Amino acid sequence: MPSLRKLLNKALSNFRLELKRLPPKIAPQSSAHDVLWGNATPFFKKYHIGCGSILAKGYLNIDDAPMGNKYDFKEHHLYEVDEVPGAFILKYDLAQGIPARHNSLQRIYHSHFLEHLTRDQGVQFLKDCFDTLGDDGVMRFALPDFRLWCTNYVNGNHEFLNWYRTNFLPEDEYHYRAPSQIFTGMLYNHGHQMAYDYESISMLLAKIGFRDIELGVWGKSTNFDRLDLLEPQDSQRQFESFIVECRK
Repeated sequence: MPSLRKLLNKALSNFRLELKRLPPKIAPQSSAHDVLWGNATPFFKKYHIGCGSILAKGYLNIDDAPMGNKYDFKEHHLYEVDEVPGAFILKYDLAQGIPARHNSLQRIYHSHFLEHLTRDQGVQFLKDCFDTLGDDGVMRFALPDFRLWCTNYVNGNHEFLNWYRTNFLPEDEYHYRAPSQIFTGMLYNHGHQMAYDYESISMLLAKIGFRDIELGVWGKSTNFDRLDLLEPQDSQRQFESFIVECRK
């Protein structure tokens, strides 16, 4: 029979787990339309698009399912998270475009978002980014590196392939064993619809009108502050990603 101490420790452990599951304190704000389009001077100058559960201070963090839809966010309403002061959340379907005035933004950041769009949707999204950035505005983003994947697959780099399988693919006795299965698991899982390397994306960005297109380094930029929030050094994503910065 378990001792009283063990029962108490188990109860405390379960209590801490429940505390971790509690939602953050979300402060509702006014309608997004009033703040983003109704003011003569836009309140937000920096957007974090496709934020998921990563909330960056000083940014408007936008997603159609912010924080995995664990909490009851109303669409088209702004929220501030008490635990991350200065981090605002907007639940918004980006298929409607970017919720910002033309030429109003200074910075746009997105990570592992573009590959979830079809080719045509991706082109339109990047055009929207260009339109909403102001003169000299900068966009930075991270993507799975198709060239890196091809190189590791052709060279039979089992260390890289097994790393990805362990961190990003489900356990399956029939799939994700052979290198080709792991490679296609990256290409076709997670809602991915496109693949890019630096050459293909830089050509597309230049066609849209972006300039100063450069490869970046994970977690380092002179144009973006608080990259420790957007590109944390403990993120597994950095090992399969390439970073691009470009300017309007």
